[in-house]
Amino acid sequence: MHSKSRVWLSGPLEPFTAGFDAELARLGYTPAGTRRKLEAVAHLSHWLAGRGMTAGDIEAKTIGEFVAARRAAGHSSQLTGQSLAWMLGYLRGVGAVRPAAVSRPAAGTELMLERFGSFLADERGLAGKTRSAHLDSARRFLAAVIPDGEPLSALTAPDVTGFLAGRARVQAPGTTQNTASMLRTFLTWLYAEGRIAGPLAGTVPGAYRRRRIRMPALVTEAEAAELLAACDRTTAQGLRDYAIVLILKRMGLRAGEIAALTLEDVDWRPGIVVIVGKGGRRDQLPLPRDVAEAIIAYLRGGRPAAALDRKLFVRSVAPHRGLTGYAVGHAVARAARHAGLDKVRPHQLRYLAATAMQAAGAPLAEIGQVLRHEDERTTSLYAKVDVAALRPLAPPWPAAPSAPALPAGAS
Repeated sequence: MHSKSRVWLSGPLEPFTAGFDAELARLGYTPAGTRRKLEAVAHLSHWLAGRGMTAGDIEAKTIGEFVAARRAAGHSSQLTGQSLAWMLGYLRGVGAVRPAAVSRPAAGTELMLERFGSFLADERGLAGKTRSAHLDSARRFLAAVIPDGEPLSALTAPDVTGFLAGRARVQAPGTTQNTASMLRTFLTWLYAEGRIAGPLAGTVPGAYRRRRIRMPALVTEAEAAELLAACDRTTAQGLRDYAIVLILKRMGLRAGEIAALTLEDVDWRPGIVVIVGKGGRRDQLPLPRDVAEAIIAYLRGGRPAAALDRKLFVRSVAPHRGLTGYAVGHAVARAARHAGLDKVRPHQLRYLAATAMQAAGAPLAEIGQVLRHEDERTTSLYAKVDVAALRPLAPPWPAAPSAPALPAGAS
């Protein structure tokens, strides 16, 4: 029996009750959360006993079958394999369950793609999500143009153009443009590796895309103030969300950059924060005083002591792991909902930070440095946001010339 949850365990998982208790405490679960977790474990133990199975018989497939039976029985919580991942990890750690099967080294195409992935990470410095997109594109290309057993040396320019033309019929122009770019990278790597005979990257046609500048809906200073006021700073989640919204408004960081912040990235004495941006780029930015105060308030009164990693912002409920970029977006959307506003996205607050700097007279070059744009043309888009500030620069429309006077006697 769990000392706090009052959940009785019987069956093959009963010997691990104390270990489960300690593991859930380590992960930061409250007594109520622990009770819910152990109720599902008790159900699993009973389910295993009914099938004559032991703890050693548990594997990922077994968990999947159990949660399907749990859903069919009408239970309303702990209905996914992920909800029991902590238990499976614990049992594997103590040797009660066989380790997860280790896949054998990939052969052929998959081994080649593994090497390509290493190239993208080591030589190009691409983030994991971007590498996955490149690998998915390369895998789709190979499946379409290289039949099983046929060597890459048989690849031809018509294969390349035919593949892209086929993708263009089922994709939006922007997506096709991205596919073309990733295909050029893959073909360039294949040629450099000596896997294809010629430089086929040059045969990838350009994908036409009408360039449209789409700016996000503007968030006003008043609306940003409402977002901040909507964060309930009497709660741990509110302290965290307030700090996140304030960082977006004052510093213009991207959601992923906020999620990547660690405790070590903040240097309190000089007031500097290290930002890890796209492609692993690292920049130092000054830490505004109000932002520093918001982060300190969160660290003192909101960040769980049982946090499982060194990320600055972590989940407010167990397990207390670092936030993702998506979770940062959810924090902003939650504040907007509480403020009675339409959905607000992190990038809208990034634009607000840029327009505030522009309104204060900062040149675009300085704004680009703060926002860490690699191309000044990207920063120039922000000049299109503040129409009111640009209007005085427009010359007056010339007056229409007056009609010449008719000579005397003319009709």
